[in-house]
Amino acid sequence: MKHADNIIGAFDEASVARLTGLSLTQLRYWDNTGFFKPSYAQENRRAPFSRVYSFIDVAGLRTLSILRRIHKVPLQHLRRVAERLSHMDQSLWAKQKLYVLQREVYFTEPETGQHRGVVSGQYACIELKAIVDDVTADVKALRERPNDTVGKIEKRRNVSGSEPIIAGTRIRVSTVLAFHREGYTVDQIIQEFPTLKREDVEAAIRHGDRKAA
Repeated sequence: MKHADNIIGAFDEASVARLTGLSLTQLRYWDNTGFFKPSYAQENRRAPFSRVYSFIDVAGLRTLSILRRIHKVPLQHLRRVAERLSHMDQSLWAKQKLYVLQREVYFTEPETGQHRGVVSGQYACIELKAIVDDVTADVKALRERPNDTVGKIEKRRNVSGSEPIIAGTRIRVSTVLAFHREGYTVDQIIQEFPTLKREDVEAAIRHGDRKAA
């Protein structure tokens, strides 16, 4: 699993829901209908961790959440915006500086520098708050873990199917072991899951070794 942002990493559905204010049902519906697909998706969406999102995905989903919840922009309008700006793919929601007026999305027209409605073609100048910095701060807060959880394995009822997980996270031990079996080093696994510490990965490997013995 390779990710587009080597600094921030990848996010499971539960983390994305917490960071964006969107429900798991919304995320899955948008994926299934093709409106917003996770960057790292398995063909079998019923498999564990079959939907994994990049940082750019999270920033884009945060933008969409604000447009829907705060500015009351209809989903059908957002779909039409995505169609009109399809040359940018879904990263437009994170990378394009957007504006909103009366539930319509505007962008900066490259030719004129004016703020033009993506769908209507009308002009306005009310800026939608920048998202990326806020998401970065929230990701940092989300990933802060108590020191006493580092290097420990735990089971929690109704969390990750009650399978063993890295304490203080929702990352399954089996997921870490799958990367280990594929030949990923400890450092490479940490790059894929920046929440983890070296002690976490080593504890997961030891746990797998004990189960196999």
